[in-house]
Amino acid sequence: MRMAIAALAAAACASAGLQLSRDVSGIWCTSTSAFFWPLTLTLTQQGDSVNGTGTYRYFNRGVSPPTGWVKVSGSTVGSHIRMTIQYEYGATTQYTAVVTDGGRMAGLETIGGATDSLRLSRGRCGLVP
Repeated sequence: MRMAIAALAAAACASAGLQLSRDVSGIWCTSTSAFFWPLTLTLTQQGDSVNGTGTYRYFNRGVSPPTGWVKVSGSTVGSHIRMTIQYEYGATTQYTAVVTDGGRMAGLETIGGATDSLRLSRGRCGLVP
């Protein structure tokens, strides 16, 4: 009965032109970021709101300590996500992406005037093709 109600609600939203947001709760990883390597995020979604924390590692920069932390806030609409990623040292990036059924995000990360691609995979830390 509950599944039938959920299916009817989803159908009603689709017919009204509304998209249900994909749940992005969980661990998301990448081997590289446009600005830091690697990046791991733990996200929690409530409704369309997304929040979380994460860590990143500097790559060959001689920085001590070689790792840092981030705070994440954002929102989803349908298969699209927009997040603000705040680094502990003060930098802020904007990330806009599409979330796929296969548990991947692919989009653009912008900091200051620089923009580069960034791909994340759910729970698959390491190399992301």
